[in-house]
Amino acid sequence: MAGLPCDRKVASPPHPPCNVFTADATDKAIIAELERDGRLTNVAPAQRVGLTTGPCLRRVQRLEADGVIRGYRAVIDPAARGRSFEVLLSLSLEAQDAETVECVECFRADAGAGR
Repeated sequence: MAGLPCDRKVASPPHPPCNVFTADATDKAIIAELERDGRLTNVAPAQRVGLTTGPCLRRVQRLEADGVIRGYRAVIDPAARGRSFEVLLSLSLEAQDAETVECVECFRADAGAGR
C-alpha cells in the first residue's frame, strides 16, 4: 500500500480466548434441544436440527468432549422426596486436616441422604 510506513502493521481481528467454545448454528440448535430434554435419543435432535443421526451423534460427542455438555441430570421435585424446601450451602474450611475434612464429608453424606 503506497504511503504507509514500512513498519506499520495491520491489526488482526481479535481471537476468542482459548477456553471459549465457538458453536455454529447447528451446535446451538442441538444444545437447545438437549437443554429442553436431556433424555432425547440421538434420532430426535438429529431430525429437529436437520441432520442424519451419525453427524448429530458426532457433534454431541464433541460437545461432551469439549466440556460444553458436562452431564445429564434428573431434576427432582423436593416435595416428592418429603422436603418442603432445599438449601444450597457454600462453606469454606479454616482447617483442612484429615479429621475436619472427614467430618464435613460425613455431614455432607448425611444431608444428601435426606436425613
